[in-house]
Amino acid sequence: MTLFSQSLLGLFSHGFAKIAILFLYLRIFTLSRRAKFMIYGGMLWTAITYLPTLVTESYFCAPHAGQPWSVKIMAGCAKTYNWELAMAALSLALDLFLLVFPASQIVKLQLSMPKKGGIVFVYLIAIG
Repeated sequence: MTLFSQSLLGLFSHGFAKIAILFLYLRIFTLSRRAKFMIYGGMLWTAITYLPTLVTESYFCAPHAGQPWSVKIMAGCAKTYNWELAMAALSLALDLFLLVFPASQIVKLQLSMPKKGGIVFVYLIAIG
């Protein structure tokens, strides 16, 4: 039961953390209509990536009516492997978007190249 709850809480925390980062981008950058559309698309992408995973894990990794919690239940989680692999690829693409998007906004700032470089450097340190 602990592994099941950790898995679901991990999915919630990862999904909400990514959405929070996207809301932060909305707040700190002066964005064009296209950039806002990209951020809202990223939020939709996050929901499309994480919500079905919550449903599949809740169904396959939990006992059904009349079944006790046991090690055999975790064997049902193996049925979600292909979906989780797809979810990992979608999540990786979203992570790359979260990494690249601020750089595209920093380039548009009206600052000298050394100052832009300093901002990118600080940003990369914060990520690392």
